Amino acid sequence: MAARPIDQIDGFLVDLDGTTYLGDHLLPGAREFYLALRSCGKRILYITNNSSRGPEQYLAKLRAMGVPVRDGEVFTSGEATVAYLKRQGCRSVYPLATADFRRLMARAGFELVTESPEFVVLGFDTELTYQRVKKACLLLDEGARFVVSPRPSLSPPQAWGGDGEGRPSTRASCRSSSSPATPRPARSSSRRTARTTFSSR
Repeated sequence: MAARPIDQIDGFLVDLDGTTYLGDHLLPGAREFYLALRSCGKRILYITNNSSRGPEQYLAKLRAMGVPVRDGEVFTSGEATVAYLKRQGCRSVYPLATADFRRLMARAGFELVTESPEFVVLGFDTELTYQRVKKACLLLDEGARFVVSPRPSLSPPQAWGGDGEGRPSTRASCRSSSSPATPRPARSSSRRTARTTFSSR
């Protein structure tokens, strides 16, 4: 894709961890860049593949760092997963997920269950335990479908409180016959999200 001058671009999709900040530290120049975009009348949608927090928590974190962000300008992989599950006609899930992600799924109307779920949903779960992984594997062997939000890669040690080599989707897959699906918003849904954000200001 050929580079275009900023004055020819209406809106920007901006990653969070590793692009805007690293952990709890704002990266140099990020705030100034976003303020410059605002002063030029550009629209911004902040996106993240970390489903451990809800959009409200990301809004609060960005604002505490002095980043110019408005309500509705954060989109998480958790929200993408909710959209995917709705398209699948899902009604019940067994979540391997943080409290924030579980609340997001409950607000979306999914029943969070421990027996006979339609889907086992794995988020970036900083509260993961062996017993929960064991339970998920048993449910997968019983026929539940497996969705990962997102498919985790090697994580920095501070994210898991360990050596950075934890891959829960791999552990769960190895103990069951299921391979995880990684939800991606339908193209029309992705365009609608960006279009709503970029056209509502």
